[in-house]
Amino acid sequence: MFFIGAEGLVQDQFGRVLMIQRDDSRTWALPGGGLEANELPSNGMAREVFEETGYKVHPIRLTQLTYIRGREQDLLIFVLRGILRGGAAQTSAESLQVAFVKTDHLPLMTPSHQERLQANLHHPGGPPYLRQQERLSWSLRLLRRLVYRVKDGQRWWRGHLPYVPPRPWHIQAVVILQNEQGQVCWQEHDGVWTLPGGACPVGQPPWDAAANLTQAQIGAPVTLIDLAGVYVTPKNKMTLCFVGKMEPVGDAAAGRWASLEEIGDAAAESHQRFVQDSMTPHETTFFHTIPTA
Repeated sequence: MFFIGAEGLVQDQFGRVLMIQRDDSRTWALPGGGLEANELPSNGMAREVFEETGYKVHPIRLTQLTYIRGREQDLLIFVLRGILRGGAAQTSAESLQVAFVKTDHLPLMTPSHQERLQANLHHPGGPPYLRQQERLSWSLRLLRRLVYRVKDGQRWWRGHLPYVPPRPWHIQAVVILQNEQGQVCWQEHDGVWTLPGGACPVGQPPWDAAANLTQAQIGAPVTLIDLAGVYVTPKNKMTLCFVGKMEPVGDAAAGRWASLEEIGDAAAESHQRFVQDSMTPHETTFFHTIPTA
């Protein structure tokens, strides 16, 4: 199970970055927060930015997927670039200040937030960064727990509802591999053909899990080159659809090589959708809600 969040990187016409001063740590960060149930990361980013800053933004591309290992549940953060669509600066219960900040004069930030900001400012376009960040130190984790206990007490004193953490997510990852003829590698499960991959366990980044699962299933090393799509299905399930390349072993890999036309209805409907989307000309990651996994 994973906790999933989304952050927005938005700049004004002067190149300044929209940031908030957090109410918990008093440090500055990109606006963002946890996804609501069955919410797309792109929609979550726009909602969180509006709630925390008062600005309406439109997400334009995914620039980074960040993994942070937790004690019981891991954290996955989508960082998306966005453009302003209106609104005006407005603070919230989670943002003490809202401001557009010059990137060469950054205010006080935690190392993890500053790392994500700096990396994504220089994202050249194309595939998003896939990065793992270290957990907070034990002292900062202890301080954060104390701060949130104080905040819970303040909510109780004021008669407000207690804080309810976001629902955790189930994540699976699939990998699209193509041979020189444009055929896709399929795996058979209970009479249905699917893309290689599977459920992502906690304790490792989803992209590592995707590559390891795929290699185990097809019997050949795999390198991931892009995140083609992110798909949300009911019951807080998310599928990450990667595009990969296989080390040269010819057609010796286990499975069936077939085009979409050749595989037909023998393939799972959602996996047909994954392949079809990946073959549609685009330069950004797709975000879609589909009714079934």
